[in-house]
Amino acid sequence: MDKFLRNTYFLFFLLYSFVGSVFEGSGIITYFSIGIQVIIGLICFAKTLSMQKTFLYITWTLLFLMNTTWYFFSDFTNAYNIDVYKGIGLCALSFYPAFYFSQKKLLSNNFLIVFILIYTISSYSLYTTFFLEQATKETTNNFSYLFVSVLPFVFLFPNKRIVLSFTYMFFLTFLVIQGAKRGAIIITVFINLFWLIYLIFYQKVNIKELCMVSLSCIIAGLILKQFILNSDYLMRRYEITLLGNYSGRDEIYSKILSTWLNCNDSIFYLFGRGFAATYSIFGTAAHNDWLELLFNNGVLGVILYFTVILSVFKMIYEKKFSREKRYIIFAILFSWFLSSIFSMFYSSINKAPLIILLVYLSESSHQILISSKSNVK
Repeated sequence: MDKFLRNTYFLFFLLYSFVGSVFEGSGIITYFSIGIQVIIGLICFAKTLSMQKTFLYITWTLLFLMNTTWYFFSDFTNAYNIDVYKGIGLCALSFYPAFYFSQKKLLSNNFLIVFILIYTISSYSLYTTFFLEQATKETTNNFSYLFVSVLPFVFLFPNKRIVLSFTYMFFLTFLVIQGAKRGAIIITVFINLFWLIYLIFYQKVNIKELCMVSLSCIIAGLILKQFILNSDYLMRRYEITLLGNYSGRDEIYSKILSTWLNCNDSIFYLFGRGFAATYSIFGTAAHNDWLELLFNNGVLGVILYFTVILSVFKMIYEKKFSREKRYIIFAILFSWFLSSIFSMFYSSINKAPLIILLVYLSESSHQILISSKSNVK
């Protein structure tokens, strides 16, 4: 039964990722895929209630419950509110299947590698369907952050698949740069650096592989450099950034902070203006998790989100995890934190794969520790 649940969940997760390219956005496949993900997510949530819970589990669940409560106290029939909650709900619920299936030892590196390769294909299919024409006209698109969220899966690829790993990284890095999202490009650069350090100091590739990787990086760097220099749009984006133009983000941030600071309402300070209030008041989302939570959920929301981040940070120092796992968790956390500043994380369905990876890493390591202790006994 558990294997059936696992296969069904990931099947419909992948089917949903093809919505917009293979399936219609408002077709039966879309709603059925969402429904199956929600049902299995809730089933796994119920099953995990009797399991030993981590600090991350508790804080993530409280964050989800807080957003759910705020949503139902808002105009929950509003189309924008529904769309925002769909992103929050699907991302949040992905935690529980990953937690449950990891505890039951039903997830593995190979399983997740196959999953993410198919997911990457679906993402690229959607990217070409909707943004290929715009990309040739040199405009930005938000698909950059989708590709950023699947980059850390490269850490699961085995050493003997170094060519596949490098091809995967180069392909996604190229797509992120082509998308021209400055925040996404910065995160991608750091993930690439984390991966190279991981290969050299943690995987300890041999001299031949190291030389091949070094040469490949130089060639890839030259190709990407030439692509950037030949793109007038990317160069303009770089120049206006140096001049202090942040696409209006600074104005949005200033308005949100100013409104929050100048409101003499203790309820607003503590609990915020309500679900998706940034959009209803300013006509746009904050594009920053911390400001979004501060305005919509108040100080309570910010503190709760900070404890979620803290719970992941705490894992880096837990001796029950191997050095390699702790390093990968740190890389994921770093990507998460930057995404929360430049864009959004907890409210995006595109971040669900990264949540699945993080939970898998933490729970699979926990099982190994328990097994080893049992053997000693």
